[in-house]
Amino acid sequence: MNDTLNTILTQVIEIVIATLTTVVVSVWLPKLRDYITSKIENEKFKAAISEIETVVSTSVQYVNQTLVDDLKKNNKWDAASQKEAFELALKTVMENLSTETKSYLAVNSDNIVNTLTKYIEAAVNKEKK
Repeated sequence: MNDTLNTILTQVIEIVIATLTTVVVSVWLPKLRDYITSKIENEKFKAAISEIETVVSTSVQYVNQTLVDDLKKNNKWDAASQKEAFELALKTVMENLSTETKSYLAVNSDNIVNTLTKYIEAAVNKEKK
């Protein structure tokens, strides 16, 4: 009688454990995976934005020091030189962004140039102040 009761109890416990394992695997693991994925994407986003801000700021300062300041000092600052300065800033940014950030922008931005243009314009305005 005890052996039969032990066998039944063991089988019930095995069923409960199997059921709990199934619940964990089918419900909690996908949620855990989604949570970890979102954390990773959030970290990638933060890293990309931080790098963009740093590279754009440095590039705008570089263009100001190597081109803009001299043009303004010699009264040669006009629409054409503004365009030249922007193009140099954009080129400098593109050359200095990491492959990872460029890839992130390619996947998560409608247009890399438009996105970087906004950051460059903001950095130029900040430099003016």
